[in-house]
Amino acid sequence: MATAKRGPEANLAEVADRLFEASLAEFVKARDQLAKELESKGSAEEARSIRSLRKPTVAVWALNQAARRHPDKVERLLDTFRRMQKPGSAADFREASSERHAAVKALVDSTAEILEGAGHPAGGPVIEKVTRTLLAAATDEQAQHALAHGRLERELEPSQFGFGMPPPPADQIKARPDKDDRELVRARKRAEQLGAEVADLVASARQLEVAARDAELKLDLARQAAERTRERAERASGRAARKRHELDEALAQVAELENQILG
Repeated sequence: MATAKRGPEANLAEVADRLFEASLAEFVKARDQLAKELESKGSAEEARSIRSLRKPTVAVWALNQAARRHPDKVERLLDTFRRMQKPGSAADFREASSERHAAVKALVDSTAEILEGAGHPAGGPVIEKVTRTLLAAATDEQAQHALAHGRLERELEPSQFGFGMPPPPADQIKARPDKDDRELVRARKRAEQLGAEVADLVASARQLEVAARDAELKLDLARQAAERTRERAERASGRAARKRHELDEALAQVAELENQILG
């Protein structure tokens, strides 16, 4: 019994993985080559999808590499996102926010190492883009999925606060409905109004806590960038001193030879 022939099948995710694993300098060449391979197999639609992918920025490329090499750090960060979006006490929120701060810092440090290892500057502007992209992923499920697989395509911008907490329904606060007079109606409305105001204030407080954490994180990153720059400057000064010593020796040798020739 003859079996029906099946057309070529292309696993787009696997092909995309091959592309995002490429070095930044080879991205365009690898993209075009993969698209040609898909077209040769009859997978025209998948080829168009691959060809439509733009070359990532340095920040996005390095962050993708960090996510691929350190999936445990990515999962740690995504877990803090999930915890911060769940209803809970203020203490739970602060704990998750603190852990998110540490998780972002860990991924940023790994990204900086990859940048430096690949010969790219790991200065403030690039690190700032990496940080903002990580924070923006908190409220974007597609971005979280792309980050988890190391397939981010572009830099992201976080919302003003990033982690709004839904207020409890106002009808949870009610007066006892055993009398239907005006005073009771006013009391019930007042209780509902206060309940909504309290919920708004709690949500605002939590959002401000996140904003404060973000500011602290950016300050930490700026300090780290300054320290790395200071270390590079010290290494450059050391190299300059060694070259100056070599120059002095060369000049002394020239002077000695001149004396021998002219003397």
